[in-house]
Amino acid sequence: MLLLKFTLCALINIFPAAHAINVTKVEKADIKFVAVGKPAMLKITGESHDLKPDLNVENQKISGTISVALKTLDTGISLRDEHMKDKYLEVGKYPIAKLQVKDIALPQPLEKISKTDIDTNGTLSLHGQEKSVPLRIHVETQGEKIQVSATTTIKVSDFSITIPKYMGITVADNVDINVSFPVNLKK
Repeated sequence: MLLLKFTLCALINIFPAAHAINVTKVEKADIKFVAVGKPAMLKITGESHDLKPDLNVENQKISGTISVALKTLDTGISLRDEHMKDKYLEVGKYPIAKLQVKDIALPQPLEKISKTDIDTNGTLSLHGQEKSVPLRIHVETQGEKIQVSATTTIKVSDFSITIPKYMGITVADNVDINVSFPVNLKK
């Protein structure tokens, strides 16, 4: 099974305006992933530092997008990066991956949540395809920060991406994705 995890460690500023909270600025973002092949259990890790959030929290609902420039993915091996970007992700044609969420209902105002899990759906745009993906969103207050994470499982083939194979090692079709970031509330 392919295991692909994105871990976003982002410091995000939130600006309140008329009962709305906008998340639009990332001071630091780390996007990390791990891909597992079979049968050899090959692990491929990589990262990016390019995250573009455009989220709005209003009336206890979250809507907006988080985008990542795929050309910024780096596995630490330039030839593997070239194959991943050019042959599989085709970043020349499809440069951005974007997750869109709409009207995700919060059980109470964001700044008052101590801990909650929300099961919902988002739309993932990847490789010229848009697909609905199930999301489990976890929100937890940690001091003055709110830790937000989202997990999903996708099939690479659903996005018309060829499954990488090399010397008898095949990367699995299923991809588990985890996105997390702290949010600072500024009054």
